[in-house]
Amino acid sequence: MKIVCLPLDARPYNYDFLQSLAAMDSQLTLVMPPRDLLGFRKTPAHFAALTAFIEAHMAGADALILSLDMLIYGGLLPARTHHLTPEALHARLDWLRQLHQRYPAVEISASSLILRTPAYDSAEEEPDYYAHCGRAIWQYGIYRDRDAQGLLTAEEQLEYQRLAAELDSAARTDFEQRRQHNIAVTQAALELVTDGVLACLLIPQDDASPFGYTAMDQRQLYRAIAANRLQDRVWLHPGTDESGCTLLTRAWLTRQPTRLKFAVCWSNQAFRQFVPEYEDRPFEESLLSHSRACGIALCDDPANADALLGINGCGEVMQEGWMQQNNKALSYYRNRSLTAFCDTLASWIGGKPVGIADVAFSNGGERELIEMLDHHRLLDRLSAYAGWNTACNTLGTVLAALAFACRGDRPQQARNFMLERLVSDWAYQSEVRFAVQETVLPALGASYAQFGKHEAAILATIATRVKQCWQQTLHNSFSGQQLVIDEVRAPFKRMSGLAFTVSLKPPSSPSRD
Repeated sequence: MKIVCLPLDARPYNYDFLQSLAAMDSQLTLVMPPRDLLGFRKTPAHFAALTAFIEAHMAGADALILSLDMLIYGGLLPARTHHLTPEALHARLDWLRQLHQRYPAVEISASSLILRTPAYDSAEEEPDYYAHCGRAIWQYGIYRDRDAQGLLTAEEQLEYQRLAAELDSAARTDFEQRRQHNIAVTQAALELVTDGVLACLLIPQDDASPFGYTAMDQRQLYRAIAANRLQDRVWLHPGTDESGCTLLTRAWLTRQPTRLKFAVCWSNQAFRQFVPEYEDRPFEESLLSHSRACGIALCDDPANADALLGINGCGEVMQEGWMQQNNKALSYYRNRSLTAFCDTLASWIGGKPVGIADVAFSNGGERELIEMLDHHRLLDRLSAYAGWNTACNTLGTVLAALAFACRGDRPQQARNFMLERLVSDWAYQSEVRFAVQETVLPALGASYAQFGKHEAAILATIATRVKQCWQQTLHNSFSGQQLVIDEVRAPFKRMSGLAFTVSLKPPSSPSRD
C-alpha cells in the first residue's frame, strides 16, 4: 500500500511519528516531502513546491492524506499569521478538487484546524501583537461569546465594556479577519466532503475552552456538518499534532479485512467525564471521536477485542507534568487506584497487545505510574505508550501506535516507538525538561526558544539527564539493558518538540551518548 502524505509541519509528532508508524508494516510505503520543503516556524512553505511534490508521487498511490493548514497557508504557524486573500486561499483549495478529478481512484483525506486562541501573552507562535494583548483577546472572545448567549453577569458586562474600549482595535480586527478567512476555508473543505473529493475530514482544535472564539467557530462548523449529514465522515474534536497519526491510521485500516476493536480500562471511572486542561469536553467524548476517526471500534467485552487500551487519568484536577515531583495534588491518590489499574493490565499483557494513554498530567507522563509498571514488570511488555502535551495529543498517538502494533508485521518497530515515547514523554518532559529550562539555560545565557551557540551543549545535557533518570527509576524492565540515546534533535530550536532516537544495548556494550 502506498500513501502520500503532506504533514502539518516538520516537528517530530507531525513528521517522525508518521514515519515510525509506517515502519511497523512492511506492506506500507509512506511518501512525504523532505523537511526543507515544509517551511520553518512562521516562515511558510511554498505552495508550488508542495503541489509539485504531491503530483510527482500520485502515480500508484492508494491514498493521499494531507494537512490543509500546510497546503493552504504553508504550515501550522503561518495559518495563524498569514495575510493571504480569500481569493488566494480558495484558489489553492480548488487545486485539490482538480487533483481529485485527475486521480479519482486515490482516496483523499484531510485535516483543517480551528484557529486557536491561547490564554496568554506570547508571540512565539502567534501574530506579533499577541505578545502584549494575547490574554486580553482570549478574554474578550469569552465575554463576546457569553454576551451573545445572554450569559454575562453584571460584573462581567462591565469588564467586557472595559476590554472593548482598551483592546488594541487593529490587533482585534486582524485576529478576527484571519479567523473568518480560515473558517471559510474549513467550510469549503466540508463542501469537498459532500462532493466526494475528500473521503473524510478532521477538524482538530488546540487550546480549546467552553466559550470564546474557538467555541463560536465550532458552532458554525457543527451546524454545517449536521445540515449536510456529514457526522460519519467529519470529526471535530480537541487535538492538533496527533491528526497526521489519525489520518494515516484510518487510511491504512480501511484496507484491512476486519475492523479493529479495542477494549478500554480506566485508572478511575470519574475521569470519563473529566474535562482535561486545554480542552472543552469530557474525555470519554474525545475518546469516542478519536477512535472513530482512526477507524477503530470500542467494545465492552475484552474477550471480543483485539487489544486493551488503558487510560491513566487524573483525580479532581489535572496538573502540569513538572508539578508532580513536589506538588502532586491529593486527589491523584484519593480518587484512583493505580494498583487495581496495573492488575487489570497484568491480566491482559501476554495475551493481546496493551497500550496506555498516560493523561493524568498535561505535558508529560506520570512518574508513579511508570514506577508501578516497572515494579510489576509490565512496562517493557507494553505494545504502545504515550503521555505528551495535551490529553488528546496523547490519545491520538497511542490509538495509532496500538493499531499498528496489532495489525503491523514489524513488532520491533512498534517496540522502538514505544521506547522513544517513554524517553520523550515521561523521562524528558516530566523529569528533565523544566529543570534544564530553569537552571541550565539561564546559566548559558540561553532561553526556551533561543539556544544560540549552545544548542549542542544543551542537547548533550538533556541526553545525560534523561539517561540518569531512566537508570535511577527503572529496576525491573528491559532485562537490564542499557538505554543508549543515539541522537537528540530540536527541529524548531526550542525546548518542546525534541526528537529522540534511542536504543537498548546489553550492559557490556559501549555507550555512544
